[in-house]
Amino acid sequence: MINKRSLIGGLLSTRAFTFFICHHNDIPRGIISILDLGSQNLISPRIVRNLRRMGSDRGYNVADGSVSENVNLGYLDVLDEHDGIHRIAYHFFDSRSEISDRDPSFGQSPRDDDGFNNFPVTRKADTTIIFLPGLLSSMTGTKSKALLQYCQGRCHSYLCFDYRGHGESDGKFEECNIHDWMNDSRSIINFAVSKSHYGEGKGSINTSNEKSASPNIILVGSSMGSWIALNLALEFSHLISAVIGIGSAIDFTRHLYQNNLTNEQRALWKEDLTNSRKSENEFVMVSSPYLEDPFPLTRHLYESGETYLLSQDRNYEHTSNKKLKCAIRLLHGVNDEIVPLSKVIDDAFLLRTKYECKDVRVRKILHGDHRLSRNEDVTVLLQALDDVLSM
Repeated sequence: MINKRSLIGGLLSTRAFTFFICHHNDIPRGIISILDLGSQNLISPRIVRNLRRMGSDRGYNVADGSVSENVNLGYLDVLDEHDGIHRIAYHFFDSRSEISDRDPSFGQSPRDDDGFNNFPVTRKADTTIIFLPGLLSSMTGTKSKALLQYCQGRCHSYLCFDYRGHGESDGKFEECNIHDWMNDSRSIINFAVSKSHYGEGKGSINTSNEKSASPNIILVGSSMGSWIALNLALEFSHLISAVIGIGSAIDFTRHLYQNNLTNEQRALWKEDLTNSRKSENEFVMVSSPYLEDPFPLTRHLYESGETYLLSQDRNYEHTSNKKLKCAIRLLHGVNDEIVPLSKVIDDAFLLRTKYECKDVRVRKILHGDHRLSRNEDVTVLLQALDDVLSM
């Protein structure tokens, strides 16, 4: 029975579809749920207790992070059929190296004096958490560091990287597009599998959805990274058990195109595309409240995004799978000035209906912005990880 503490709101009926607003312990499976996580009081004592082990009574504290000696900094060569080989920078924390240095009983959910688990999630074999950053972001941000610390504490492998044209990776941003960043992400997933017990360092895998034993991968995507993660979940459905989206900018290239080009510019791009010719207007400059200078929205960035639109009939070049079989958690700030909360709710409805995902939840964060990088925002992210790892 739902008590007064766990009941945050009421029932909201929209598009003949019911959204329950309630405490996470009471959320029914198989529906879209909206969870209001604006108050720290909603976090369960068990989660707060384990977050204290990370150094903060309030939850996660940015200043308390530490980096393990077992974090591997390196570069991955990604072959592009048109442009040759590009180097992708990554950070990799290998839980197999870390766990060998710890007590063998680690991960077996030992209990402390008051009966709560020291580590609330029993370690699953070869669980790897991969972070996909947003547009013009890098792998060294607050959320990525928090995820690394979380994985260190629970002995899950962790992998983050910079897309081509971002951070420490090769390439120029204005020359890159969604195809490139999808290929980078596919290579990172293959790399993660090759480093797992199942891959035994032998290299990449295919996306044939084979049912043989495979590692458990959870994708955490920020902004554009959430959109890429959902596309990857279609292609690697046999590997990916969950996607956590942070300020999810699904199909963002289409929205930038609609909101930043004039009718004349859109007509020119469409005409040039139809005639397969180079446009004299190859890009428009787009402003963001999180960037000092505007960035170029190139025509090839927009065109490549059309291939991966979830709201349209997607081009299934890389997979025949049309269902999202993983759990999806979309964390979104009420004050997000880039992607309105209403759009994310619409996106969740789309994932539930068009892609037949049976476990989609939207978590509304009061006072949260697009980045969701405050201590309390990161605490919610780690709570969402506890949630999907316990399933």
